[in-house]
Amino acid sequence: MSRLELRVPPPVYAVALGLLMWMVSIVTPDLDLVSALRVGVSIVLLCAALGLGSFAVISFSRARTTIHPLNPEHSTAIVTTGVYRVTRNPMYLAMLLGLLAIGVMLGNLFAVAVACCFVPLITRVQIRPEERILAGTFGDSYRDYCRTVRRWL
Repeated sequence: MSRLELRVPPPVYAVALGLLMWMVSIVTPDLDLVSALRVGVSIVLLCAALGLGSFAVISFSRARTTIHPLNPEHSTAIVTTGVYRVTRNPMYLAMLLGLLAIGVMLGNLFAVAVACCFVPLITRVQIRPEERILAGTFGDSYRDYCRTVRRWL
């Protein structure tokens, strides 16, 4: 797995898992959810994903630092304002919320379970390597931030 660290953009993992979710939903039984409930919850999750992701990107833009996930060594600032006061990884959290929206829309518990695989996967191949690099770049100020703000929620 270490060969995958910082090699594949996180949205590619999200899209791949979304496709896997769709395939899983074809071959496994659906939940009997009222269509309006399914659509409503999916819309709420999708709006939360879009809002969270947008605020995260805006925060990076204001700090004039890179959002490129494969080159965290190009970071010029630690962003600790806005949504970054609540979670260190709002962009990845937004991707998870988007995947959960798809799973709920598909009405399939197995698809939702596949979406949840995004957390350990992206933590292993992206977040932990980013954290090592950022700790090396920013030292104690980044380590202090990590002690006060959770990785996910």
